[in-house]
Amino acid sequence: MLSIFSRLFSTKDSTYQVLPTTSHSNDEDHHSKNGRNGHHPPPTSLKDVLTSRLIRRSGPFFLALFLFLAFSRVREYLERQPYHGLPDYKEIRAYEKRLPQHKMDLPWPEGKDGRFLRFTTPYHHIGFNNQLQDILMSAQLSYMSNRAYVFQPYMWNISNPEPVELDGKHYRSNWIPLNAFLGGPAAGGRFGPGTGITKSGERAPWEAPRSVSYDWYDEVCPLERRKHLDAGELRKHLGLVESDRGPANSTKEMLIGISTYLREIDDTCVTLTGDHIFTFSAFSDRILTSWDLLQESPVLNNFSWSPLVRGVVARNMHLFGDVSRWDDPFYKRRSAPTKDIPGLLALHLRRGDFIEHCDNLNHWASVWGGWNSFPAYRDKFPLTLAQAANMTYEERLPYYLPHCLPTVDELVSRLHVVRREWELGGQSGERKLKRAYLLTNAEPEYKKEAKERLLADGWEHVAMTSDLLVEQPEVEVDLAADMMIGQYAEVFVGNGFSSLTANINLLRMGRKVHMDSIRFL
Repeated sequence: MLSIFSRLFSTKDSTYQVLPTTSHSNDEDHHSKNGRNGHHPPPTSLKDVLTSRLIRRSGPFFLALFLFLAFSRVREYLERQPYHGLPDYKEIRAYEKRLPQHKMDLPWPEGKDGRFLRFTTPYHHIGFNNQLQDILMSAQLSYMSNRAYVFQPYMWNISNPEPVELDGKHYRSNWIPLNAFLGGPAAGGRFGPGTGITKSGERAPWEAPRSVSYDWYDEVCPLERRKHLDAGELRKHLGLVESDRGPANSTKEMLIGISTYLREIDDTCVTLTGDHIFTFSAFSDRILTSWDLLQESPVLNNFSWSPLVRGVVARNMHLFGDVSRWDDPFYKRRSAPTKDIPGLLALHLRRGDFIEHCDNLNHWASVWGGWNSFPAYRDKFPLTLAQAANMTYEERLPYYLPHCLPTVDELVSRLHVVRREWELGGQSGERKLKRAYLLTNAEPEYKKEAKERLLADGWEHVAMTSDLLVEQPEVEVDLAADMMIGQYAEVFVGNGFSSLTANINLLRMGRKVHMDSIRFL
């Protein structure tokens, strides 16, 4: 408490001093000088009497004044601090504001005569990875339209930028700038030379227009210049069907049809309103049809994580890095990986909300979909959609729990099998998995038992999300750091029902990893 008040009342902003205190012996020395065993002598003169009465009567006033000043300093102190310990992202917001493409005098297709595509109906109240799926597909549609994608923050609640209370003790930011998570073309990075798209859809010698922020769109595209298109009406006009139920066009057909239309119209500032272009069903197995477009796209091939995320991974490379320096506690690799981390198996072990969600998946008779359902994967969900639909909840239960919410026994056994199969699949001694990293929100008891059992099964080292050293500005991007570790692990084992796993698998496919290195629980 003393150090808090000393910080509040210090005249310096960058440092604070502890208020001086006196020891018990010093108190006795002070008191002995005034006699009466440390008590002040009573006043003996009229002046002393009046002064004493004035002090007693004015005491409440001075107390109130003190409390008022103290409260003012407390409020001033709190206003200087991040909201409930959350980052303020001021530097990242400033970085987004000064992106080099935010200039009026740039040549076409950027600058004041540039071509832009803005989406005004963002997903919200869903997790980062659900939004990331939409971000990547929206950036791809913009790229194919030869338009700058207008990116926005990650938003939990689109109507309120203030942090939201989670459980009375913890808070999360409602709006987080996209560049806290991502780099690359979707967040304003370069596409590279020769990535432009002609009106007919062919590659052009110019560079594709870089993504811009919402704020820059408002500046470069005044209201009278904007062309508003209702997404639902546009699909209807183009004869495209996007539905969560019943027949629908493939995601590839949606991308080609809408981008062709957007390339051909002369309006430079296009704002898509109304319904989402891509509904959740677009991220089911229908999305696989777009793979041949994405695998040649700079949106995927130039994808990168933000410096903030890469910094977390670089700082923690000692948890899963160079085997030869494993025993050196001071070893730190100074850069995040750009190729496979040898010897590392990363596992996505989702628990927490999945304890309930896995039960829901069984009730819905769901199966793996999206980027988790490539036919070339070695592992496939044991039931087809038709088989699951024709079984009862109880009959499906043994198929769902091991793949969605495994016990520790099932987890250890599964990683043992994956390790053995991976090592047998290479030349003698070429492949050797030694370390395991768990991307997990599991409860402490589960993590403790899992680590003990995995070590007993022959893994040299086991680390988890909770082992990451994360600094204050990074506390809300550790999920992305987990994903980067999964992206660059020699082998990744995912949860086929998870969008986080799906996005890691997409990024691994973009890196053209060996298909056998993508496995599932």
